Amino acid sequence: MARHLQLKEPVTERPLEEWGTIAAELAGCQVRFVDGERWRHRVIEAGSDGPPLLMYHGIGGHAETFARNLRALSEHFHVYAVDARFHGFSSKDDLDVPRMYDQLADGVIDLIDALGYRSVFYEGESMGAQLGVNLALHHPERFDRMVLNAGFYLNRPDREGFAPATRGASNLGQLSALAVTEPTTENLGNRLRWLVSRPDRMTDDMVSVRRRIYSDPEVNRSLRGIFNLDGGGTFGPHLYELPYTHDDLKSWRPETLVVWGEHNPGHGPDYGEYWADVIGADFYPFADAGHWPQWEKPDEFNAVLTRFLTR
Repeated sequence: MARHLQLKEPVTERPLEEWGTIAAELAGCQVRFVDGERWRHRVIEAGSDGPPLLMYHGIGGHAETFARNLRALSEHFHVYAVDARFHGFSSKDDLDVPRMYDQLADGVIDLIDALGYRSVFYEGESMGAQLGVNLALHHPERFDRMVLNAGFYLNRPDREGFAPATRGASNLGQLSALAVTEPTTENLGNRLRWLVSRPDRMTDDMVSVRRRIYSDPEVNRSLRGIFNLDGGGTFGPHLYELPYTHDDLKSWRPETLVVWGEHNPGHGPDYGEYWADVIGADFYPFADAGHWPQWEKPDEFNAVLTRFLTR
């Protein structure tokens, strides 16, 4: 079994209604574009001292995913929440869906080089976590430590018998398709509420931000490709090529923490703990959280990342 990360003291989570709007939480952060050698990257940046920490969102997401984390983490790190390649307002050229994770990884390295770092800390959520798997296997020297949140969904486990998840994930493709093809408040709200363990934990403010992003014609065209909406097929893991095997994961190098929400849709915490054990990582389960613990349990999430990355 994987080692469980322990906090030095319990975290008292502030009531979610005390958190401000996305704009309020990002007050003092800088939104800017970084031109790499090959692509342009939109980042939300906070902090000046401390080691660099790059944070990557899930599929269809954007940097505002981490609105409740940047200022707290900037006390210890120079933090960059990033619009991944093909997402948000970063570069979107030449999407090849089967090779998307390789292309995303190329984008991460392009950004690290443009920022002038030899190596960085990395946090990835969902797609960002699966992207972290690719990066750790192909560019391990560029990452000092990693935190992977609810990833590994493209990898095949070599065992069965995982506990049934408390929430299913079967409607993700349909919710995503409606959010892209008809980016109404209702459709985007339904897609975003899929991410959290209780519907009231998703805010109208986040729905509004995502609607603005999804309504941009260039963003929307790229999202149609990402979700295979113009390919005559369905969205799912079958779309992607994996350039590595289960055995490759046993040669994992970066020191890593896997985190998982108790009510993560599709796969429960024992699935995440299994993969942490495979790669020799630490593990931390978030009680009463879904696919977005960084949003539902921000104080605890910030404490967990700080504890792991600074110990």
